[in-house]
Amino acid sequence: MNDDATLTAGHDRRSFLGYFTAIGLGGTLLPGVLWARAAGGEEITAATIACAEEISGLRFTDEQRQQMLDGLKNQESQIEQLHAIKLDNSVAPAVYFDPVPPGVTLTLPTKHASVRSRVSPRTVPRDLEELAFLPVTELAELVRRRKITSTQLTEMYLGRIKRYDPVLKAVITLTEERARRQAKAADEEIARGKYRGPLHGIPWGAKDLLAVKGYKTTWGAAPYRDQVIDVDATVVQRLDDAGAVLLAKLTPRVARRPARRRPRPRGWSASRSARRRSAPSRHHPHATASPDSARRSAGCRAPAPWRSRGRWTRSAPSPARWRTARSCSRRFTDRTTWTGR
Repeated sequence: MNDDATLTAGHDRRSFLGYFTAIGLGGTLLPGVLWARAAGGEEITAATIACAEEISGLRFTDEQRQQMLDGLKNQESQIEQLHAIKLDNSVAPAVYFDPVPPGVTLTLPTKHASVRSRVSPRTVPRDLEELAFLPVTELAELVRRRKITSTQLTEMYLGRIKRYDPVLKAVITLTEERARRQAKAADEEIARGKYRGPLHGIPWGAKDLLAVKGYKTTWGAAPYRDQVIDVDATVVQRLDDAGAVLLAKLTPRVARRPARRRPRPRGWSASRSARRRSAPSRHHPHATASPDSARRSAGCRAPAPWRSRGRWTRSAPSPARWRTARSCSRRFTDRTTWTGR
């Protein structure tokens, strides 16, 4: 077989399968069989296609096999041309929406001073790990009143990460030196009377979608495991300006597996169902918690202030929710009228 009849495995899977869909073979086993061989490093030739035909139950002529090879080689060439264009991380995506017409400057409203939450005084325990699950509002107050230092908080959370991450697998890159440096600077500023705000000296974790200078940015994907974007993302810059302490770059959130739907019991109400959904892993054993919730549960970083308990976090059932409840009740029970409480 000559070189024109061979094809290397340099393909994008989506484009590879899309090509076979375009020629009417997307619903057969042929694309999957060929992709498995290509992903394993095997060259795709006319003979490879002939072998895949036996598995997929199809038959092609030599001319048709050559047409497939020509199409795949053309696709491979287009992908290589795209990969040859190097785009800087600062280049905005092609799909970009800006509602402001060109040349128009909007008058932004005046920013009001932030209102500090009222936090009851708390004594610092001997075991600092008792503070691991406190919300940011209480941790910030302890730091502001100098009852605890940012360095103490940072060392406590770093210790918990090293202890629990081998099980949780929530950290991709530990920014230990950067964290200690930031914590020390925060303590020195607070000691001089310069307090930047409620995030000053508070440890936090960034998902590995955000670039941090001097550290890898993997985007949670194997092809970018060694990628280094030597700039700080805007989010990182703003939190640095607020005095926050970056502990680690964390795994991106993964999707939960959908819980199995079950018939609603008699007397079911939407409000009780909403409360049950707040703890899916307890009521639905098939639902898996995300790494983000695992980090909070293990106390490896400070909980966000909006996660703390309070009346304002509870939402009243909307009319649409009650209509959904009524529909479910009529579907899964013998009742024809709704008597939900």
